[in-house]
Amino acid sequence: MLNNPIKLMFSTCIFILILLPQSFAQHQQKTHVHGISNLTIAFENSVLQIELNAPLIDIVGFENKTKTEIQKQSLKLAIEVLKNSKEIFSFNGGSCKEKKVLVTTGYKNKKHEHKHQNHNENKNDIHKDLKILYSFNCTNPANLIVINIHLFDKFPKIVKINTQWVTVNGQGQKVLDQKRNQVTVR
Repeated sequence: MLNNPIKLMFSTCIFILILLPQSFAQHQQKTHVHGISNLTIAFENSVLQIELNAPLIDIVGFENKTKTEIQKQSLKLAIEVLKNSKEIFSFNGGSCKEKKVLVTTGYKNKKHEHKHQNHNENKNDIHKDLKILYSFNCTNPANLIVINIHLFDKFPKIVKINTQWVTVNGQGQKVLDQKRNQVTVR
């Protein structure tokens, strides 16, 4: 079957091309490293979606459940900043307007009180992430060229952002930092 060295090499290359990006993406999503956030950008038709996953400590300076009034206020203020998409992103072209912003902190919203001890949560797991999903409508999607990311200015504990994007023009990935904070999507 694969006695031919060219066929063997071709099969090996295909295998690597298929599995390597999937392995990278899974590793990026599961790893919680302070200072490193993940940004996923998807653009289809006139809808632009951007998802940010950031360690909570990089946003507010702590990861544990909010206990003090100062921690509660810090989290509330950070969420307000993150919900203001104009402060976080700017676009070159595309005429994109915010449609919706959803924020998840990893904490339960309701009090969970009862006597049994059968829980799936690991009480030692204090590494919480903040997840934000931004959704935009773009009236001129073919003209969207660059997305500027302003997270480094707002949250200086973010050192790097692993970014992946998929658009009608292709896909890519890039590591952003304070000096390189743009994604060219076209």
